Amino acid sequence: MDRGWRPLGPGAWRGSGKKVVAKLVERAERLGAEAQRPDGETRLQSHVTGQFQGHTDGASCIDISHDGTKLWTGGLDNTVRSWDLREGRQLQQHDFTSQDLSSSFGSRLLLRAENAELGLSPLHPLQIFSLGYCPTGEWLAVGMESSNVEVLHHTKPDKYQLHLHESCVLSLKFAYCGKWFVSTGKDNLLNAWRTPYGASIFQSKESSSVLSCDISADDKYIVTGSGDKKATVYETPGPGAPRMAEDGPQAAERSGLRSGR
Repeated sequence: MDRGWRPLGPGAWRGSGKKVVAKLVERAERLGAEAQRPDGETRLQSHVTGQFQGHTDGASCIDISHDGTKLWTGGLDNTVRSWDLREGRQLQQHDFTSQDLSSSFGSRLLLRAENAELGLSPLHPLQIFSLGYCPTGEWLAVGMESSNVEVLHHTKPDKYQLHLHESCVLSLKFAYCGKWFVSTGKDNLLNAWRTPYGASIFQSKESSSVLSCDISADDKYIVTGSGDKKATVYETPGPGAPRMAEDGPQAAERSGLRSGR
């Protein structure tokens, strides 16, 4: 395990960790009490305000911009679309067409073996499994069935393609500072990347497919949910994580974190 970024075991929930859990429980209890009517029935406070149609296959992942004005959706039709939440119209569409999906010979062989088992062509469509919109409002990261992570600028043609996963990318989340993000995959991997070009700042391999992930609002904790029925919490270096991401791979090496190079 890389120094600085570590999973927290049961014995680690002492001190500040215990306070974090206590605050979460207190907030949940308060919100639950506020949602109760005097007659004991739960009050539903949400209602449908609009629907956004355009995908020709399932909408597999979504994210909303921090200012609440844009919605991003990724689909099994190999497209990513952005929508204006106020006007209810589509703003942009990114199409991911069939191509040779791997840059490395080993990954290419693995992909072709998986395709042969599924009866697919070596060149099959790029379905979207996960996405995240950067809080700074500039970058969109997309997790692909192909094992790639694509990082796109939302107004410019700038684009980066990241290759560390060995199977489909199941979840993705940006840190709230916007300077780094994490992705998880069917290959049991949790990867942390610098925004936007994808220098690897941390990698951990779990014992099963990593199905989901999230990051705390202070960027101090990463949590993952895996196929072996457990959640794992990682503690980041805290304030050092954004500095490391800002400085790049050399800072990662100085901090004792694997740079992925």
